[in-house]
Amino acid sequence: MQLHRTLFAATLSLAFAACSSTDERFADIVTESEAAPGMSLTGKTTYAWGGALAAVRDPEMKWTVPDLDVGAEIVYLANQELRSRGFSEVAVSPELIAMYGVGVDMMAVDLIEDVENETAHFEDVPQGGLFVVLLDARTSEILWVGAASGKIQDNPSIELVKDRLAHGVEKMFAELPEG
Repeated sequence: MQLHRTLFAATLSLAFAACSSTDERFADIVTESEAAPGMSLTGKTTYAWGGALAAVRDPEMKWTVPDLDVGAEIVYLANQELRSRGFSEVAVSPELIAMYGVGVDMMAVDLIEDVENETAHFEDVPQGGLFVVLLDARTSEILWVGAASGKIQDNPSIELVKDRLAHGVEKMFAELPEG
């Protein structure tokens, strides 16, 4: 139960450790993951999708990506990562349940530091985040959660959004313990 609360708090706060990237398109994207103590995926080879959660705070409706189903893109990318690790998606009797969540806060505020002038100020910096959770299908215990967050881009192209999602999902799953 403590792990559930810890993971839930971590995903809600979207306060993740930074990951490095040489591509400026991804410089703001940070990822983190956590596995349950003693968690082992050994012997588990199947999964099914169990659901999704979306929390969007965009009162002025400024954040939209026309013609892109972000949820379907996340599932597609996570499926690729899981399959590359030897897992198969099944419709009946999965060993793992995969779930994801997306959050967007267009009213987020960050402390912006100006190193040259030795000053700092608060500024609106829209934030977005996503997480993927793997549960044991038999016990419903959380085995692993991976999360990524970053700044919402102004008027992004579909290609940029897909690239940023792919980067975040790939970095998240790179932290999935071997089975």
